[in-house]
Amino acid sequence: APLIDLLHYNGLDTYYTYMLYLVQKKMIDEDPSLYFIQDLFHQGALLFADMEKVGFGIVEGYFEEKDEEITNLIRQKRKVIKNSEDYSSFHKMFKRPFSFNSSDDIYRMIYDVLGAEKTKETKSGKGSTDAEVLAGVEKSGSVWAKEFHEYLNLRKAQDTFVAQIIRETSEFYNLH
Repeated sequence: APLIDLLHYNGLDTYYTYMLYLVQKKMIDEDPSLYFIQDLFHQGALLFADMEKVGFGIVEGYFEEKDEEITNLIRQKRKVIKNSEDYSSFHKMFKRPFSFNSSDDIYRMIYDVLGAEKTKETKSGKGSTDAEVLAGVEKSGSVWAKEFHEYLNLRKAQDTFVAQIIRETSEFYNLH
């Protein structure tokens, strides 16, 4: 689903959860017996147990399709990054291409090639390369920083969320 649809769904989910909370709170305030509260939460726990047993219905192939879409976006980002001036500068400076999976290369790009100041340090005193630092470098106008930051976000979405849903979906397209 497009990001705007997911955000809309999350907003509605939050809203209806809050509305349900208000209704339940009012019921509990009117009848504060422990049995009622215990029964309410017991019924909820039973429902969640049933949901875990049966699973959530997943549209067949949906997440595989999204995984492929993200893979294509990642390929496009890598191409833009490899065509950036900063990538070429890295290659000239270190006599080899930038490695997307190397934390040392990310450090070298940020501090040696782009010349960023150390605004944040790791526990060992080395300049940080986290998302906050990348966002700061991005503000300097670096195409590499902007595209690499987006690349990392896409990889995280794919590796953390989409891949996990695919792994957890049974052959009956139920998410457990």
